[in-house]
Amino acid sequence: MATVPLDVQILIIEWLYRSSQAQTIDYSSLCACALVCRSWTPTAQRLLLRRAPCPLSWCDHSWHFTIPLLLRTLRANSYLATLVHSVHLTLFARTASDSDGPEIELLQLCPNIAGISNSIILTECDDRLTSLEPRLRAIPLRPVFLQVGDSERTICNRIVQMWPSLVSLDIKTWCYENEALLPIHLSSAVQSFTLSYALDPDIAILAPENGLPALRTLELVYPTWSDVQWSDVQCRTIHELQVLPQLHTLILGRIPPPKILTQLSRLKTLVFNCLPAEPVSLPQTLQHVGYHADSYAWEKAKDVMLFAPALWALTHLQLVTVMRCSRQTLLKKACRERGVEFRVYKTTEHHPRVPNVDWI
Repeated sequence: MATVPLDVQILIIEWLYRSSQAQTIDYSSLCACALVCRSWTPTAQRLLLRRAPCPLSWCDHSWHFTIPLLLRTLRANSYLATLVHSVHLTLFARTASDSDGPEIELLQLCPNIAGISNSIILTECDDRLTSLEPRLRAIPLRPVFLQVGDSERTICNRIVQMWPSLVSLDIKTWCYENEALLPIHLSSAVQSFTLSYALDPDIAILAPENGLPALRTLELVYPTWSDVQWSDVQCRTIHELQVLPQLHTLILGRIPPPKILTQLSRLKTLVFNCLPAEPVSLPQTLQHVGYHADSYAWEKAKDVMLFAPALWALTHLQLVTVMRCSRQTLLKKACRERGVEFRVYKTTEHHPRVPNVDWI
């Protein structure tokens, strides 16, 4: 019987990671691969440790048993610690009187951490952050990606400014309805920015120190950027950021109005989740158009037909992506006739983004 080449075997192992990287990594299968033979072990270990296991939810108690075992392994083998690329912290979900838990040691053991994410950040954790900040700053890390989840604006700012090496930010922030809007201070080195779940009617909360000259990817998610139409406030605010002509990727709810589209002179990727109800002219520089509707119920066949001419007018188009729940027949057929790649994702979470440092 013919032997499968080792490089093909490695591709199969990597597929185990790719097929689950959008959600929860298939650690059990990768563990099994690491024990098959010596030639499989390096690849399986590299993928096993690329993303340190994180809690599935705030009540996921299994995580408290997994991390101590991981730390014991990393203490015994410093090489394995160099394979960790991203970690999830729950430091700020506790009070100042609580113990630090294993996260501080995890950061100290792993010198190559490129991505840090955290969630369940409560307003009562201000004292907690004050006590931890000097210790976190003392760890010689230079992460490039930070995800801050469910945080109050003041705490979000303090965490963002803790690591000046950041180039990609994913911020899910909020404020009380009667609270003055506190700006989020971004470094001029930021290349990718995602804003989600803000209660603000615009993105005026951004306060770049010297503008955002390096920004190339902008993603604006829930709730107001998916409204029925763009408001004058939204248009004015995004104009004031002065980043439209330099953007390469724009991800949002609805396609912007013409006064926004005409300024996107370098845009290569446009991703949206709702088709326009009238004809639209897209930037001719586009190479990738993503129609990522997350629900079949909101889609109308006539809207697909109305949008198709704008899509096929793009002379540099190379890729069209849709979700599994979308109407695909018309777009798929047209892509095949024009020689344009057509790709279907299971959910919007499976769409690869720049900040995903632990994706392969």
